[in-house]
Amino acid sequence: MDNGKITATIQIPNRSPAKNVILRFRHPQAKSIRGVTVNGRPWKRFNPDKEVIELKESTGKAVVVARYGP
Repeated sequence: MDNGKITATIQIPNRSPAKNVILRFRHPQAKSIRGVTVNGRPWKRFNPDKEVIELKESTGKAVVVARYGP
């Protein structure tokens, strides 16, 4: 975790891609996700209560950044 953010870089196969990829980010101090970007773009498919980010029908490299707040 760095400055209120957790970042993950993942590679989703182009060949036979998953229809849905779920990432779970658990903050060490149990803070809620306040916002998400995927490859630098705002991302709305996340559930702060379940601590999950959904990447639906994505392929290739994805840099996922979850921002946290109080």
